[in-house]
This record gives sequence, structure tokens and C-alpha cells, in this order.
Amino acid sequence: MSRTVRSKSLIVSLFALVLVGVAAVPAHAQLSGSAKGRVFDDKGARNEASVTLTYLDDKTVPPITVVTEDDTSVGTSSAGTGGTMGGGPGWWYANGLLVGKWQVEVRYKNLVGTTKYPLNITNGEMATCDNITLKSEAAAPKADPAAEAARVKAVADAKRKAQIDALAELFKQADKAIDEGNYDLAVEKMTAVQKEVKECAPCEDRLGTIHKKKGELDLAEASFKKAIELDPTLADPYSALAEIYNEQKKFDDAAKMSQKANELLGATATGGNAQTLYNQGVILWNQGKAAEAQPLFEKAIQLDPKYPDAYFQLGMVLLNQGKLKDAVKPFEKYLELDPKGKNADTVRALLPTIK
Repeated sequence: MSRTVRSKSLIVSLFALVLVGVAAVPAHAQLSGSAKGRVFDDKGARNEASVTLTYLDDKTVPPITVVTEDDTSVGTSSAGTGGTMGGGPGWWYANGLLVGKWQVEVRYKNLVGTTKYPLNITNGEMATCDNITLKSEAAAPKADPAAEAARVKAVADAKRKAQIDALAELFKQADKAIDEGNYDLAVEKMTAVQKEVKECAPCEDRLGTIHKKKGELDLAEASFKKAIELDPTLADPYSALAEIYNEQKKFDDAAKMSQKANELLGATATGGNAQTLYNQGVILWNQGKAAEAQPLFEKAIQLDPKYPDAYFQLGMVLLNQGKLKDAVKPFEKYLELDPKGKNADTVRALLPTIK
């Protein structure tokens, strides 16, 4: 089982495609306050009007709806209760409002009214909304332009944030499916992402990984090349191509891909990406430089202790240097991690002869 180490830069690249213009969502913890107000129409204070409060600072917060009533009765809505402030009909009360700005809209049959400015809620305080007079839809005053702009932006930001969260979850599910060998499910998840994000380089990288694990090297090569075409700054597709070319004994091409990955990652023998170091080691091994390849395989294992091919190559390096007993442990670890791998039969044949 060839293993591709996935870089965080892939997710960063994906998010950059959908994150433009997203403002940070404020953290309000549990800070909250209350609000009250009164509603009128041309006949005076109006009971049974629907009052909708919309949180402008985070549109993922559901709106709260209350109903106007006499302030000496118990509230009839899902939020808020009546009180004894002011007396008379047409009052509304809402509790548990997050700290920040709220837009208030009132409706009664074909009449509508809104606040001119957002209602500001402070922690532990009861805010009083300006009286709202109901008018016909055509005659109703327009909302404050700044408040409307803030509302529109909040809605757009909330949609983008929800999209990013959904895409991150799809990538998480795809990676899990890849690790479990459920490649059809992984393809399904990546296809779902591609419907939302056009020209998705990380998606092509994942599809390349799936093809590679299935042994479909031509398709894998095409996907990795497409990922590079869409985003030449991603290191992982270069590393994956280097590994494919190593397997195909295209050592010059492998060296070029590995060098490019090194440039993007800053990978060296003392740090960097496990797959890139592994690819460097294979290139040296193919050049007959086993001693120089050894520390690269060891470092790759240190960075990724579940990288079976690195254990196999380390075992081969040690075997090449005549260190037969030292080769036993990495070979056994290879079989533990990848008992059905392409080199499993070779290792099983070797172990009895070197123990």
C-alpha cells in the first residue's frame, strides 16, 4: 500500500477558493441581554403583531419571533414573557438575545414596520426599542442603508462560512474513506466538492491519490498533473508524481518532481515532508547510493511512523550494507502496516533467511 502524506496546504488552497470576503465571526460566548418595545397602527397600540428579531452579527443565529400583547399578561410566544413595564397593549418582550446588533421587523396582516437603526443589546441589560408604527408595505420606511448593508454582508459571510465548513467535512470524510480503502466513497465525496468549487486543485490531488492506491498510475498521473496546472504552488502533487516515476523507473522525471517539491516545502534531510524525503531516498537508492539514502528513509519514518514503503526501503538499504539483523525490524514493521503490499511477498521470503 503506497501511502500519500497529505499536506495542510491542500486544504488551505481549497479554502482560499471560497473564503474571499469572509469576515471573522464574533465569539459572544454566553453574553446576552433582553429587549422590549411597543407597536402601533393607525388605531393605536396593536396586539397580536408578529415581531421578528434578526441577529446582524452572525446570520447563523436563528431569528427570534415574539408577539405583541398586553404587558400584564404572560407572553404567548416561544421567546419572552410579559411584564408590568409601561402598561397597556402593544408590548413585546424578548429574552436571551446575544450581545450585539439586532434588526427588528414587525408585521400584522398586510402592515409592516421596522426599526430605523439596529437595536444594540448589551450584557445583562434590557434594551428599549423605539416605538414602531405599522404601515402598508408600500408606505413602510426603508431600513437604514448601513444596517441593510451590514445585514446583506452578514448573510453572505454566513453562507460562505457554512460552505467552508461543509467542504472541510467532505474532505475529512474523503480522507477517512481513502485510509479505509473505500475508494468509491472517497470519489463520491470529492465529486461533491467539485460541484461547489470549480477548478479544485486539492480535489484533483485526492483523486490522484485514489487512482494511485488502486494501481491506476496513468489516471493518477493525469490527476496530479491537473492539480499542478490548477495550483502550481502545491507541493504534494509533485511528491506524488516523484513516487510514481520512481516506481516506473523514470528516475530523471522523479528527480525533477522531487526537486520541485523540495523547493515548495523547503524539505531537507533534517526536516520537511515524509513523502518528499522518501522520494529523495529512492532516487539515491536507484543511483546506487544506499548509505546516503538511509538517513532519508529514517527521517521519513520519524515524520510518519505509519509509512510502510519507507520501512521497506530502509530494510533494503540495511540489507544492501550487509546489516542483516538490523533489517529484520523494518521489514517486520512493513508487513505489520501493509500485509498485502506490493513488496509483502518479497519480505516474507527474505525474513527467514536473515533472522
